[in-house]
Amino acid sequence: MSPHVPESPLRRTTRALLLSVLVPGLLLVPALTAASAEPVPVAPAVTELAVSGIDPTAASDPTERALVTDGAARRTVLLTSRQATADYGLVGVTWRRNAAVGTVEAWARTRTDGAWSAWTLVGGEADEAPDATQPEAATMRAGTTPLWVGQADGVQVRVDVLSGADPQDLR
Repeated sequence: MSPHVPESPLRRTTRALLLSVLVPGLLLVPALTAASAEPVPVAPAVTELAVSGIDPTAASDPTERALVTDGAARRTVLLTSRQATADYGLVGVTWRRNAAVGTVEAWARTRTDGAWSAWTLVGGEADEAPDATQPEAATMRAGTTPLWVGQADGVQVRVDVLSGADPQDLR
């Protein structure tokens, strides 16, 4: 065991002086940086693709989720081909608002770095719409909530109807 050597008063004073100068400076730099940084707004870019029908190649692919079109449990009303797109981060499905449309499920899979994801349920019906009594509600489309997919460059979409009328003007 080595003997304990006491610290010299000069060394303690130097360390205390150094800390008293550095700590306030370290606290001040983030405050100055945050105060001078202006937020940069990013305008959203929305691309709508009009889609309809069932792509025969996609429907015959044995790796696809099996189509159930017996009318009892669900009807597949849309199955797109795998489509290359510009980079994007959110996907959603919309349709012309119609009270006769019942329960709709929208599914998507995406391509990132050349690999396709598994099918993911896009979400329930969007609840961001204005109250039905508001004038702008008449022009709003029905649809799903958006699904965050990270950074993707391809998409394939499927829409199934579980009850009610088929949605029209799918995008």
